[in-house]
Amino acid sequence: MVEDKIEEETYSLIFTSLKHPIRRRILRMLAEKPLTYSEILEILNIDSGHLSYHLENLGDLTVHSSNG
Repeated sequence: MVEDKIEEETYSLIFTSLKHPIRRRILRMLAEKPLTYSEILEILNIDSGHLSYHLENLGDLTVHSSNG
């Protein structure tokens, strides 16, 4: 019963995270190589607030290092 709830929450996180095409593109870019915030910003050509929003929505699907 508890495992079912955890599994459902995991699927919910994944589907919500992948709902927007920019977030899917970010994940594809990061799958190729690690990128800094500034590099992602430059590649996507969006404002920093927009990028921060999408990175926040990716949640645990990305890893954030302390040095950016």
